[in-house]
Amino acid sequence: MTAVAGRVDQRAKLNHVSVPAKDMAQSEAFYREVLGCERLPAPNFGFPVCWMRLGDLQLHLQQVGPTPGVRTYQHFAVSVSDFMAAFDALQAHGAFEEGTRYA
Repeated sequence: MTAVAGRVDQRAKLNHVSVPAKDMAQSEAFYREVLGCERLPAPNFGFPVCWMRLGDLQLHLQQVGPTPGVRTYQHFAVSVSDFMAAFDALQAHGAFEEGTRYA
């Protein structure tokens, strides 16, 4: 692995995408019926989630609402070969917002 002009070459791959869902059952049915997703076991985060297989990737649904102002953690995740090198490169480029769950 080498760093070239602030970039870490480690063949990063998309792991999953997480999106909000106002109606978990309706959203799960949509992705299952339209895209052929399969439900996967998911950990208990203390709020409703639904993990689904989408080919070689995963789609994570997170329940939102109906209460206004509910925080969501929509995101995409990548798999890397060297976590600390990737973390250091992202931090050097200001990728982490101060005051958020992940900063």
